[in-house]
Amino acid sequence: MTPEQSVANFRRNIRSLLTETGAQARLAERAGIDRHYLSALLAGKKTPGLALAYKIAEAAGFDLAQLALPEKKFRATALGRR
Repeated sequence: MTPEQSVANFRRNIRSLLTETGAQARLAERAGIDRHYLSALLAGKKTPGLALAYKIAEAAGFDLAQLALPEKKFRATALGRR
């Protein structure tokens, strides 16, 4: 898997977790970043550095490695946690 694929997986998997209203604002707050910056990250307008990606993953309750998984594998991992 390339770094670009990992970043794309990270974005997609975070977006899939943010299905409820206000979830993005809560995640941004827990990660210590601005909601608009998180939105830009998820839209692909910005690319997170490793430290920021780690903070976002931790705030979402996942390991960074889990969020970089392809969608099918991530869903299986996420569903096993619920």
